[in-house]
Amino acid sequence: MTRTIFRTSIAIPLTLLATTALAGPPPASGSDAGAGGLSIDCTINGRVEHFDLAPGALDQGLFSLTRGGVTYVIEDRTVQVSGGPDAGKWDCVTVAPGRVPTAASPETMARIVELEGALANAEAALHAAQGDRDAADLGRLAAEQARTAALSEIETLRARMAELTAENETLQLSAQEGAAAQERVAALGERLNTALASNAALNLQVEDLQAQVAGLQADLAAARAEPDEMSDSAATEDEAPAENDVPALVTDGAFTVDGFDPEVAQAALDASGLSTIAHDSLSAAVAEAAADPARIPEVVDRLNAALGR
Repeated sequence: MTRTIFRTSIAIPLTLLATTALAGPPPASGSDAGAGGLSIDCTINGRVEHFDLAPGALDQGLFSLTRGGVTYVIEDRTVQVSGGPDAGKWDCVTVAPGRVPTAASPETMARIVELEGALANAEAALHAAQGDRDAADLGRLAAEQARTAALSEIETLRARMAELTAENETLQLSAQEGAAAQERVAALGERLNTALASNAALNLQVEDLQAQVAGLQADLAAARAEPDEMSDSAATEDEAPAENDVPALVTDGAFTVDGFDPEVAQAALDASGLSTIAHDSLSAAVAEAAADPARIPEVVDRLNAALGR
């Protein structure tokens, strides 16, 4: 029997959050739009792409930036797109002086590097556990094959015993051969049971590491979102909350170790707008903390990081 074992690999590159060109709507009246930058709208393939350029970005006549693997070269009235369905040259118009992008703080960058390191370690542990599980699977397959061969040998010996009984020959010797084969089968059965138990334990370890990876990815996404929230805070300071904003929780103490409240935490997750993977991972962690108080400190830290508390 041939068995193919697949391994998965998750690669998350380091992203530099501080950039000299940001996408988004023009800054609202009363914001930092007059800080010396430039806002440009370009009509690309029937849609409007917005660019906020830092002061002096067009002093040399053109400015180049990359989004999603596509290079945009901006001149005074046009933008050249390097590839993809939007490849070509498109018209642009200057709409207003733009805001100067806010660079990520050293603390935020350090947090991102820390999370990416933790994620890389978790992925390495996951790969190691998967390798151990693969080895256990191969051992289990070998034990099953040996057991099948031993059972076949038992059947052969039984047939031989029947022949010897009919011929009234060395029945005792045949019985001894059968007993020895039975002992080998028993030993192989023990090896098989040990391999199955080891495989089950490794499966649990892999599932736990996968949950940790999902949690670290949610934490990393939350940390990466902080610089954008800082740069847009001035434009949204006087605006009314949007309909999809996360409502304020009644009890902040529910997100501390001593006052942890699973129902309040789950309500905050349901209203947070997190991705499905991050939401499901944190919901499972909240349920585990409700059942096992020893998990509360870890879950509280993950909740506060993901919800930006």
